[in-house]
Amino acid sequence: AVISNYDYAWRMGGEGPTPPFPARKSWVYRYDFATDEYIRSPGDHPVSSGVTEGISFQTRHGDRGYFSQFAFPPDKIIKQENQTETRSDLGFGTPNNLCFNYTGQSTESYGYSLGGSQPDNVKVNDANRFDFSTETYTNIPSALSTAVNLASGGASPQHAHIIGGSQPGGTTNNIEQFEYSTETGSDIPANMPYSSYWMATVSNTQEAFIQGGITSPGPPFTLSYKARLSFFDGTVANLPTSLAMSYPGDSQVTNSPFK
Repeated sequence: AVISNYDYAWRMGGEGPTPPFPARKSWVYRYDFATDEYIRSPGDHPVSSGVTEGISFQTRHGDRGYFSQFAFPPDKIIKQENQTETRSDLGFGTPNNLCFNYTGQSTESYGYSLGGSQPDNVKVNDANRFDFSTETYTNIPSALSTAVNLASGGASPQHAHIIGGSQPGGTTNNIEQFEYSTETGSDIPANMPYSSYWMATVSNTQEAFIQGGITSPGPPFTLSYKARLSFFDGTVANLPTSLAMSYPGDSQVTNSPFK
């Protein structure tokens, strides 16, 4: 899970190559945008046994960030004070103990986790709203039109976009938008050019770029495709140049609200 402000990005947890597998880590790394340096941040994740597969939110002012993780369950909410790099366990997780919430996005007031699956791998179409002012969660049942997990996401000023993922019927190329003002989701007419999950997606105020991912059936199982979603007209276009290598994307990245 990654949070950022104007100067730095922090990555919390993950898996390393050291046995035993999976070697979950409790480390935190800080990336300095000015120097392109990547160093170990002081202090580790409060779960000393290590965590992986998380989502994250950040406040618009960049003063705080919030992490949650899939493993080890149950999910927990960890707060980081960015200026001091101090971290604390808030003592609770998502209201319905969701994991695989790969489409977390932040607004000025809230962080949203969209879709996901529960520990028994049942997919849901719920949203969870995290209030930055009170540090409390509210569950929004059936906010999305379709249950989905392992999706990727991008954010326009008005919407979060839930892109691809795994639905009850299998891997999908569907794109859904979640409107912040009404807290409801709806399918957009356009779909991705291919069905996939675990893509990497980044966005600005005008468009989202989608790349990589995993598809089934294969081979190939990992993809090197790139596509662009235009927020202006809701169209999706394949980009002619593919990635240098195929890989599953860093789909738990949330987009910075500093736009």
